[in-house]
Amino acid sequence: MAKHTRSVYFIKKSTYGLKPFLIIVDRLTSGEEREYEIIWHFDTDEAKVIHGEERRSEAKVKMKELSVFISPEDMELTIVSGQKEPEWQGFVANSGIQGDYRAIPTLLAKRRAANIRFVTVLIPNDEGECAVNKIEASDSIKDTDITLYFTDGRIWKLNEKNMKGE
Repeated sequence: MAKHTRSVYFIKKSTYGLKPFLIIVDRLTSGEEREYEIIWHFDTDEAKVIHGEERRSEAKVKMKELSVFISPEDMELTIVSGQKEPEWQGFVANSGIQGDYRAIPTLLAKRRAANIRFVTVLIPNDEGECAVNKIEASDSIKDTDITLYFTDGRIWKLNEKNMKGE
């Protein structure tokens, strides 16, 4: 049996000049190794996966409006849109009428593990660009550290305990 807990942190006032953004931390535990999948649907025209060739911790999804950073860095990231096989994925309903839907980019992030922490950071872009270029967060379910690296060299170290106000 697997267990899933999710914490969502809304960073409203950043000391680093970012627009308000979200950090989502998923912890999944199981007595045995299995494949976990985190799915994000984006209502946008285009999304692309960017994997850093030298540093895989630069794994992210970039859109005009939003940058999405995923850790751990060795996740398998795929974007589907309007997929019907092997399962329906990458659609959004236009209304409450059955069959009234349209294709949208959908990020599938997968990794095999018994126990794992996934960290997703959703940062609105400023004029198509994001001031953050990568994140680091270990896959240990006990870890609470998250580090954001900025394009200008700044580093912001965050801790879940501080974000919870503990």
